[in-house]
Amino acid sequence: LDEGLPLEWVPRAEIVQELTSAATPEDRLRILSEHFDEILDDCESVLTDISHDWANQCRSALSALRQPGLEGPAQSHAGNIIDSVVLAILGRKGRDIAVQRAEEPYEDLPLHVAVENLVLRPLFLGFAQWYPHNRDPIPTHFARHPTAHAVGHVGVFSRQNALIAVMLATSLTVQFWEEPAAP
Repeated sequence: LDEGLPLEWVPRAEIVQELTSAATPEDRLRILSEHFDEILDDCESVLTDISHDWANQCRSALSALRQPGLEGPAQSHAGNIIDSVVLAILGRKGRDIAVQRAEEPYEDLPLHVAVENLVLRPLFLGFAQWYPHNRDPIPTHFARHPTAHAVGHVGVFSRQNALIAVMLATSLTVQFWEEPAAP
């Protein structure tokens, strides 16, 4: 959960079990790669009955990710979906609120709050700040900030980061599309 991997709503339970049983972060990334198409199928499946525009846009990101060479557009689009959902649900300071909620311990939360926490948890890394002018190394995980502001920097866009971004956009959409604040 602290590696920025969405585990709520997607992927399917068998893959989540593999991920949680894996010994290392590298093993978990290998599992994501091995189940790439299945995970995309899982994302499509949970979005099937949702007509909200967030779901429509997630389907567009999924379609792009299924096309070789379109990982960057898929990742960028998913990053924008993530940002849109968070800002719509949590307001102008939504990114900060989401990161704060993502850091909360979930063990003692009531079930409905724990589910929301699990959906938001990947945002701790997903909203990590990174600025190209600081010469910091590019994050090795998906992060919206370099995705939005560091086009052209090697390492920002990858098949793996795009998959995680699409999974996160899907998870957030499924969790929050019926919220009163959703447009």
